[in-house]
Amino acid sequence: MRKNIVVIGLIVLVVGLVLGVSGFLIAKGSIDIISFNLSPGQEKTIELRSGENTVNVGYNSSLPPKILIEGTVSNITYLSNGQAFIVSGTSPSVNVENNLTEPISVTIVSTEISRSLVLASLAFLIGLIVFFVGIGITIYGLVKR
Repeated sequence: MRKNIVVIGLIVLVVGLVLGVSGFLIAKGSIDIISFNLSPGQEKTIELRSGENTVNVGYNSSLPPKILIEGTVSNITYLSNGQAFIVSGTSPSVNVENNLTEPISVTIVSTEISRSLVLASLAFLIGLIVFFVGIGITIYGLVKR
């Protein structure tokens, strides 16, 4: 066992762990998840963050509820039980109205697209790589004679 290699490996491992966890926590702050139930005829409006957002609206019905988007929509994708789109504006929002005859469950996931999200995601990925390199160095130091 080479103590100096093991120590270096553990330091690299800890640096990777700190970088990865920090990136994850910062990125997690850019994501909003809102779930709610709507009775027939009921509606709910969700305010989004100012700027550009990716939004996914999921529902537990084969027929879609009425979805109104306030802001500039640049891309809409229709899914089997949901819709995904990119919306931007100074005060964007999503309004979901249950125009069906039965109650539905709705989940809205919105992510603010910003420079801090990109940097946090990059920090997470680099931290993950550095963490596994640290594990490799530590194992190498432990088995090396």
